[in-house]
Amino acid sequence: MKRIVLLFFVLIASLSAGWSQARCKEEAKKLLDLQNRIVTQSFERLPVGAWARYNDGTVALYLGKGQTPDGELYGIEFSGSKMPVAQVWYAIVDKHFQTPIGPVTMRTLDPRLLYVRGGPGGGVMRIDGPILQMALARMQPLSVILTPASIDKTLDCSHETEVLPVTGYRLDGRQIINGAKIIDHTTGGSIIVSTEVPFGLVGDPSGTPHLVAYGHGGLVPQIDEWARHSAKAMPPIPYLPAGMP
Repeated sequence: MKRIVLLFFVLIASLSAGWSQARCKEEAKKLLDLQNRIVTQSFERLPVGAWARYNDGTVALYLGKGQTPDGELYGIEFSGSKMPVAQVWYAIVDKHFQTPIGPVTMRTLDPRLLYVRGGPGGGVMRIDGPILQMALARMQPLSVILTPASIDKTLDCSHETEVLPVTGYRLDGRQIINGAKIIDHTTGGSIIVSTEVPFGLVGDPSGTPHLVAYGHGGLVPQIDEWARHSAKAMPPIPYLPAGMP
């Protein structure tokens, strides 16, 4: 799959259609609206126990709000793939700034903690601080859903990016949803998203991760509250003098 030049859930305002300045701004506004609606409906307002299953076997389970060493955060557990069972706990942050399309409020996800289980029956490790973003970037589909990107406040119209409505889209599990398709005509990449599914990501049918089914209830977190409370913090990466690998 040709990867669309979009790190979803932290909208880069420069991703807009390149046909004209007017069209560029129009598509940027569509992306901003889509970003904000997905964060609100597919993350903040999700019922506890909502889940999504992807074509690589990964299952994402919404844990709701909970108290953590970093305060009250929202949690998602990922399991069932080749990666260890992991939970990401994040804040929802509204960011306000000026752009060429005017004053913007962007709803973003800000991961604060990562809990990882070492294996069946193994201990749980807590990861935060500078190591957290490094760990998130190495984990799929976790990085597609929650890895933040720096926000570009300019309006670069070099990519012909278009947002189109999608209706009656059928998942592998036979569920039918409506959503939006984001197409980068410059690279040939595309991705489908929807406010009707947990975590918003549907994906590209030819790629991974791609949503195959979603629902509510019937799943229990594999890392419980006691395991999180007992988790040991990952030690900081030791400092290496200049010139050492």
